[in-house]
Amino acid sequence: MSQAPHFPWYRLFGTPLPDILRGRLVRDWRQTVAHAGLPVEIEKVVTQVVRRSRLWRRERVDVAEELIAHFQDGLAAGRTVEALLRAFGDPLTAAKLIRRAKKRNRSWAWHMANRSF
Repeated sequence: MSQAPHFPWYRLFGTPLPDILRGRLVRDWRQTVAHAGLPVEIEKVVTQVVRRSRLWRRERVDVAEELIAHFQDGLAAGRTVEALLRAFGDPLTAAKLIRRAKKRNRSWAWHMANRSF
């Protein structure tokens, strides 16, 4: 899978100032997926869903972690990769639904600014 650039400023770019002051830099979702140890087929689906969700950086990391946990739980329960992917459904539909849900969870200030412009 594609790796994120390992430049120090790359992680600073998408991190809010209060998080920088606390020493918490935003992780990259690609590295999260790559280090999860999932089978290649599942990794491709997770990458496709996260990419097509077109969310903010922090939200992409959250989505990637949730999908990884979902598939790891299924694999730990003894289900096959094909059965998990069949039960998951269409990645495009999942990306749209996840984007819609994540946008709904954004702050009221963002919603007000979005509606006023």
